[in-house]
Amino acid sequence: MMSLKMLRHLVALSAMFLITMSTNKHGVANAYTFRPPLPGAPAAIKCARCTRSIGPGDVYLEAMNQLWHPQCLTCAACNKPLPEGAFIMDEQSQKPFCNPCFIHHHAERCGVCAKPLTGQCLTTFHWGDKYCVEHEQMEKCYCCGRPVCNTLTGGGVRYRDGRLVCNICMTQASPVDDQETAMQLLYTVWNDLSGMGFDLGPIENMPPLRLVDAQATEGVDGTSILSTQKFYGREVGRSTEVLVLHSLPRTHMGSVIAHELGHFLIHQWGFPDLPDQVEEGLCELLACTWLTSQAGDPYAEYHYRLKLTNQDPIYGEGLRAALTAVGGNHEFSVQLFDFVRQHGHLPKTVGPR
Repeated sequence: MMSLKMLRHLVALSAMFLITMSTNKHGVANAYTFRPPLPGAPAAIKCARCTRSIGPGDVYLEAMNQLWHPQCLTCAACNKPLPEGAFIMDEQSQKPFCNPCFIHHHAERCGVCAKPLTGQCLTTFHWGDKYCVEHEQMEKCYCCGRPVCNTLTGGGVRYRDGRLVCNICMTQASPVDDQETAMQLLYTVWNDLSGMGFDLGPIENMPPLRLVDAQATEGVDGTSILSTQKFYGREVGRSTEVLVLHSLPRTHMGSVIAHELGHFLIHQWGFPDLPDQVEEGLCELLACTWLTSQAGDPYAEYHYRLKLTNQDPIYGEGLRAALTAVGGNHEFSVQLFDFVRQHGHLPKTVGPR
């Protein structure tokens, strides 16, 4: 059964599209004008299509800065006379089309049903795939937000925990579905963040990671089990276990691991109790800092933008508050963690003003 948190995630993904007007990329609206006969017109005036003379007493049309016999100005596709007053000229071929033929041959197509897009349409967040408004309620890929269908994504796979993942993500995004690969990714993210200046400690401190289904994480991408060991009321140690959804794309899972390592840092370093918005904002900042190191990866760009536009009052607003504190510069993320550790709250700024 799908949890409330997973449902919120899917609703958020389904909302990540733009409502736009479809545009004809290569067409320019044009018009022609009927002209009365030219009294005494010289034979040098010729029709742009048949090149025959437009003689005295001939009615003619003026279009595209040229003169035409009425029967010669026809649609380049159906060869029928163009409707009175207007047509569309294809910029590439410089040929005139009636509106129905231009739409049929040149209009953008719906990524779901392949029908020509006219008027209002939807555009997937980040990827730019366009589709008809009537497909708005189609189920979206858990990982990329695209509508899952044969034409756009080549279908998809549904996991037992209810997640639907499209075949684009399955084939191009390197989903991580085994424990060994997940631990290798944890090691990579750990080293990346250590190289950025975050004091995670020796590799022996790296917390265990377990791949789980959505029920174990209550529908979110990952969670951490934090515990404190005490002996006769005295703290003697702290431990963290990271749980991450199985089969997430590599970059997606990497950002989740980075987020959970933020909780690890806060727990291991003995931060004071923080408001949820501050703690989750710091962890999202750590995830975004790692994503910025994945240059050229379209999934890194997608998840970074997704986090920036997240409207959740804890995760989204928390991230934006943390970014404000570092002046939008991830190079100051380490200093921000240090400040919050000492003071228990976000500063106005630790980065450039």
